[in-house]
Amino acid sequence: MLPDRFNSVDVRCGLGNSAGMSNAPHATADNLEQVLNMTERFDAARATDSALEDVEIQDLLRVVKGKRAIIACTFAGHPAVMRMILEDDPDVSRREWEELSRIWPVMSDGPYRVVEPLHHSVAHNLLVVERAVGTPLLKLLWQSDKAERAQYMEPAARWLRLYTGGTEEWRGARHRRWLAKAERAAERQAFDNLRKIETEIIALLHQMADRMDGAEWRTAILHGDFHPNNLMARDGRLVGIDTGGSARMPIYKDMARFLVHMGRRGMMPSGKTRLGVDAIGLANMEEVFGLNAFERQFALPFMMGCEVLMRVETRKLSSSRIRRSEEMYNLFRDDLTDALGT
Repeated sequence: MLPDRFNSVDVRCGLGNSAGMSNAPHATADNLEQVLNMTERFDAARATDSALEDVEIQDLLRVVKGKRAIIACTFAGHPAVMRMILEDDPDVSRREWEELSRIWPVMSDGPYRVVEPLHHSVAHNLLVVERAVGTPLLKLLWQSDKAERAQYMEPAARWLRLYTGGTEEWRGARHRRWLAKAERAAERQAFDNLRKIETEIIALLHQMADRMDGAEWRTAILHGDFHPNNLMARDGRLVGIDTGGSARMPIYKDMARFLVHMGRRGMMPSGKTRLGVDAIGLANMEEVFGLNAFERQFALPFMMGCEVLMRVETRKLSSSRIRRSEEMYNLFRDDLTDALGT
């Protein structure tokens, strides 16, 4: 059962009222050329795809350079979001569309949903999906009284459990590949204080990796970028958005993403921590997924350590954000040291 507070939420997230992409607030001088190129791409798509004839562009929400543009629009008179793939590979939009089409019958109704896939323009590498209306879960947590925050952790875990359901498989753990990826990312760390802690975390992860050799862990088709701002809360429901990174991975990857994302921002809904993240949130993930002893003691903590390293802080972040990351990383290192008995 979802918390009652979900029923009071009715907020549109990050949408403007501009008439088109060229007038969007993001269309400043340094990216105007990119915006115009996207406008030309859409005009070309609309000229050859009759389903796009009545689409009204409203706002450019976000651009991931060279990857994708997220555009607010209307489709068949209803609020929608267009995902324009900027890569040349047409398989990118095809994979996204196939995954949305796979999961939609599973999560089209009830308290845990995904956005409805509406249209795929194959030739032009773009998709149109339902626009989720509500409050991003992390924002809702900050708005909530501290005593109420922990109740949102179990519904988030259950949303993820439903998404992975039916696709889980036990496979040989490829943990050393994840550790190598995390170490490469950590080389880009710009802050000396964080780099020092991360070096100590890497040493602990190598100890874990030695104990994990030869083991199996659970994999599934995951959301791929499962953090609280990709869950929209409204009317007793959680609606997942931005599933473009969906792929088969260890199930612990999305759990780690969710917990560490909150932890490095200082959001601890229960006010208690374990492994540097919210203790209740971690316990809910363990319980909802029925993690066994190996998964609780090694697989999930290992992936949390990789998540700490792979999301590298930049100089653009505020000093308070860096401070919160440092606090979380210290707690993670200390708890992991105790757990390993080193």
